Amino acid sequence: MNKLFYISILVIIFSCKTEKPKVVEDKLEVTTDIANLEKEALAAYAINPLSALPLFDSLSTACEKANNLAKQAITELNMANIYDEHAQKFTRANYHAHKSLAIWETLNDTMQMANLLKYSGYINGELGNFEIGKRQIDKAIEFYNIKNFEEGKAVSYFNMARVIFLEGNYKSCEQFFRLSKSYWLKKNNVGRVIPINDFGIKLYSKLGDDKMVEKLKLENQALLNK
Repeated sequence: MNKLFYISILVIIFSCKTEKPKVVEDKLEVTTDIANLEKEALAAYAINPLSALPLFDSLSTACEKANNLAKQAITELNMANIYDEHAQKFTRANYHAHKSLAIWETLNDTMQMANLLKYSGYINGELGNFEIGKRQIDKAIEFYNIKNFEEGKAVSYFNMARVIFLEGNYKSCEQFFRLSKSYWLKKNNVGRVIPINDFGIKLYSKLGDDKMVEKLKLENQALLNK
């Protein structure tokens, strides 16, 4: 055999053998980077949620590059929650919630789409986009019906009540307040009933129903003393 030809074959074989471990190594490195970023972001969140935002943003970018779309969607929702709950920056919360929803739509994950629609509906209510918010929550309820997921519907009813309350339609709000509370009472979920009652106190104050306000206050006190 021609010596040069033989050497060429060895070079090709050697190249093939070294290429595969490099790909595996790259994937391992990306996975490690994502795990480290997530760990750092969660640690920062535990100390100061707002300080974790840049880390979650980097984590989202890393997930997108690695085509880990599910984790990216969860990360975008985490950022939305931080802007919503810890900064009351609802425009930013809506931006990240929309990104998360778009990813779940790409993945055709009906349950996660419902979760995001339920949440985005409330955020749009905070932004004064009442009709958009109500349509999103209606769609979430439709998806939960398909999945036969009653808990998701109960949370959706409460979010609908909050949007309608912000809209100022207090009488219509009462219907969804009762639907949500009824479910959690059946489940004996005190952690859910108390904040719903707190909301009910605000609602019945607006409706001028002092008896219901007092009833809900006493009910919460009894639940807290259990």
